[in-house]
Amino acid sequence: MSRPHSLPPLRNRLRIVRQRSVAFTLIELLVVLAVMGMLAAITLPALKNMRKTNVMVSAGRQLVDDFGLARARAISERTTVHVVFVPPDIMDDNKWPLAPGAGPAITRDQNLQQRLKSAQYTTYALFAERTVGDQPGRPQARYLTSWRSLPDGIFIATNKFIYNQAALGSSDDYTRPFEYTDKDVPAPTIYGMGRSLPHVAFDPQGRLVNKDNRVRFQNEVLWLGRGSFLYSRNANNILTDFDLRESPPGNSTDSTNYHRVVVDGLTGRARVETPRIQ
Repeated sequence: MSRPHSLPPLRNRLRIVRQRSVAFTLIELLVVLAVMGMLAAITLPALKNMRKTNVMVSAGRQLVDDFGLARARAISERTTVHVVFVPPDIMDDNKWPLAPGAGPAITRDQNLQQRLKSAQYTTYALFAERTVGDQPGRPQARYLTSWRSLPDGIFIATNKFIYNQAALGSSDDYTRPFEYTDKDVPAPTIYGMGRSLPHVAFDPQGRLVNKDNRVRFQNEVLWLGRGSFLYSRNANNILTDFDLRESPPGNSTDSTNYHRVVVDGLTGRARVETPRIQ
């Protein structure tokens, strides 16, 4: 005889109840979503600031490495090596006329100069006064590197490029502007016109020197800032205007939350300085 229909055994009924109860209620889901939203609101700004800090650290490390390269090349090649920077007056066609003449090399120089108009406060190159093996009295100057730019959104404080002869003798390393070379540096390539450029120079002993190759004994300090760059171009895609907006304003010279590169005046070695945690 077949067994009459009846309820399943108690053990099976408990298993069914437990299986049916493994789920979330709507209220529980809403609570989880609210917690996730709060965590995101708290962590995203921190992650954004961390990314900005990492970019700033990368910019500082890049400058330290390139100053180190300039110093090493000056020592190994027994010459003076300049780290030359793109100055703001590159926008002035009267001060920066294009290289005269024709030919592929001159054309490349002219095109490079047009591109560097948008490279103010961010771009530099290494320039050597002579080459190993040069005949006495016949130095062959050359660029050791191409023009290099800092990471996007990072720049050298603009007041560093305000030429002030009186301020060069200041004892305050942190406000002293760049010294400018005499008008004997062909720029932006060796085919260019002689320019007066902001620079940091190293002698064959790896020491910081001025434009007259005299030892300085003063530190060189480069304050780094964050900001955005706004450009205006004409119908021929030639840059006609350039504007730098610090974000937040004044961050490049903030004495409490700073990021700067310091080149030691005695040894010529570069380092990064940031605020110390008390």
